[in-house]
Amino acid sequence: MKLRVVVCLTLLCGFSSGYAGSGSTGLQDKTKEGLAAPVARSQEGSDSVAIDLEIWEVHGDEARALQEAGFRQFGGLLRAGGEGTKGGRKPKTAQELLQSLHEHSQLTGALVPKLTTRLGRAAGLRMGLGVTTTQLHYMVRTGEKSFELQSLPAEAVNSLGLTVDLTPRAVPNDPELITISPLKVTFGTVDGHEPVPGVELEIGKPIISTRELKTSVTLEAGDALGIVLPGPEGRQPILLITVHRVGKTQ
Repeated sequence: MKLRVVVCLTLLCGFSSGYAGSGSTGLQDKTKEGLAAPVARSQEGSDSVAIDLEIWEVHGDEARALQEAGFRQFGGLLRAGGEGTKGGRKPKTAQELLQSLHEHSQLTGALVPKLTTRLGRAAGLRMGLGVTTTQLHYMVRTGEKSFELQSLPAEAVNSLGLTVDLTPRAVPNDPELITISPLKVTFGTVDGHEPVPGVELEIGKPIISTRELKTSVTLEAGDALGIVLPGPEGRQPILLITVHRVGKTQ
């Protein structure tokens, strides 16, 4: 089995506090199809943080893969990592979490440009994930043996993919910790097609589902956190987050 990076249909990043930064990961170096994040300006300065996000989907024996990788229920989330170095723990990297998942499943995913923002300021991104042109068109019966090709309206197409909105915040009296509150993830997918009488092929209008997760997490700078996101059957999305401090108030 191989870690495989798939190209997104769209990648649009916008921030209330700045722009997406550039970045390369070890994962990119190990795959022929690795994506190079676009180079852009970042909002660096006092109390700035850089946030690395990776979106992956687990295929195969998802339950076993998550269990073996150390995902456990915590605060209403199925998560792994993000425990910090207290008590002699060694911080986990996103690559280590991925390798653990890879042992019992197949992974497809998308690399996301590094976000740079300041503590207390919101940042966000929107990206198409695993959407193909065949999912944007469908057939409508116009007669006993005739069909007409139609396309999804713009509002339906815009609902597909992943949207992440987050705000990093300082933790009083502990500069090594950063709270992301709120962390809101919306995942729009094509879960199937409406049946067309007399036709066994899936050519009917796509059935779009939208799932949402809204929570808050606290993690140590440099320690990766994996969160299981709500997704359709057979497609288990995982969000990996790593936060680094860029600057501190003098």
